[in-house]
Amino acid sequence: MDTLLSHDKIKEYALGIGFQDCGIAIAEHLETEAGMFLEAIRLGKHAGMRFLERGIDDRFIPESLLPGCKTVVVVTYNYLTDSTQATDKYLIARYAHIIDYHIVVKEMLQTLALAISEQHPGLRVKATVDSSAISEKAWAVKSGVGCIGKNGIVHNSHGSFFVIGTLLLDRVCDKYDEPAPKSDCGDCDICVKSCPVNALETPYSVDARRCVSYLNTEDKNPIYSELAKQKYIFGCDICQEVCPKNKKKIANVLNETKTSLFLPLENSDYECLDSETFSRCFARTSILRRKFYRFRQMIDAKGRE
Repeated sequence: MDTLLSHDKIKEYALGIGFQDCGIAIAEHLETEAGMFLEAIRLGKHAGMRFLERGIDDRFIPESLLPGCKTVVVVTYNYLTDSTQATDKYLIARYAHIIDYHIVVKEMLQTLALAISEQHPGLRVKATVDSSAISEKAWAVKSGVGCIGKNGIVHNSHGSFFVIGTLLLDRVCDKYDEPAPKSDCGDCDICVKSCPVNALETPYSVDARRCVSYLNTEDKNPIYSELAKQKYIFGCDICQEVCPKNKKKIANVLNETKTSLFLPLENSDYECLDSETFSRCFARTSILRRKFYRFRQMIDAKGRE
């Protein structure tokens, strides 16, 4: 008979590896969350991200991704550093100030999976970090590591400057965490009012059709002249920067040596940026996914403002 996974041991491993938090949920169908997601799709809030219309079961039924899945381990990784950019015109969201989180968190998840597997031979595991259809935000809430704020981002006592990863396991755990309570945003709507494009007009939900972060990182046909009016050229942190939950920003010391070469670039450096410098200064960051020619178009548009 398979031995039960140890809830406490898994959390001990996760925190020891460097994750900020860890929650463990029983694998089940999140029907309510699936319904809310489908309604957002029906309303068109996913903008041009047509891939979100596919694999609905994969997002909310773990067994669709890992047959026999019994447990969902959710971890959070603090990407906040004490880094600052030399430019005051070409701002980049904080999550891109470090090595691409897909790389960092995936490696840490593999380390966590190995530690658990050593105690449970034959364990089947699937790791995800913004790389599979699974709704990581929904599972973060289910596992108790955070709740959805009015800016549509998961937050907890640490704030919201973190990314989420999961491990799907085909074994039962000896105990599970309770879901996170409803958001304690209360009457606070600073983030809603601070969004420069009213993408948070419906609290607790983001309209990607307006969101600066979507438009300058994912949109295949952005209107550069409109985006040039915004503070950021990649991502956007405004709704997080103003959130009271993030007043006590805690830099992740593990990231201190992972700051990127683009941070010292000044306004004039961006305006003279070529493909070779782009590849060197933005190496191993999430920004490389945007490709140089699109990044350059954004810079040129802002330069004309």
